[in-house]
Amino acid sequence: MAFKPGAVGRRQVNQFLASAAFWELNAGIGVSALIKKNRRTAMTMELKPLGRMLVYPIRAIRHAGPLTIRTAAELGSVDWQSDLLGKVTMEIGMGSYLMGPTAGHVTVRLSLVTQEGEPFFFQYISVGEMEGHIAGKSPIWLSGQVEIDPASRHEWLNRVQLVGRGMFTHDPLCQAYDMAYLGDGPDIPSA
Repeated sequence: MAFKPGAVGRRQVNQFLASAAFWELNAGIGVSALIKKNRRTAMTMELKPLGRMLVYPIRAIRHAGPLTIRTAAELGSVDWQSDLLGKVTMEIGMGSYLMGPTAGHVTVRLSLVTQEGEPFFFQYISVGEMEGHIAGKSPIWLSGQVEIDPASRHEWLNRVQLVGRGMFTHDPLCQAYDMAYLGDGPDIPSA
């Protein structure tokens, strides 16, 4: 099934997004045989742990816009500890927030450094019900990608999707994410 521009309904778009053609175009891999072979089985994904990431904002500026409330935040530091990456620190970071009546979207861009001194870029979007989240009562959900030098020992990060579940605290002011990744990570020798 190929996506044809023009007037299409939601059903046609959903069929295309679920089709092997979409995933072959976007992932660059041949999944047609896999989908045909496993048509009757459920798709599974494995979350692999990637430590806990603590993001500490310094200040935020908030104002109403024509569509919603918008906030920009300066991030002071990141404390991220992971067995695979060691201690990760931040060089610079910025967040922007859109908060509507039922949900919010947080976009964050970070320049980070691994314990070995390898720089990398991490960009993510978090979504959730923001009023409860800001009160520390409900989580937000992160999804993002890393860009790192292909010569790095952590080059596998370029091929995985990072995900996280985040909770907000006020004392200290911190966004704490339990992090994981989807995809093929590094080959880890068994202990």
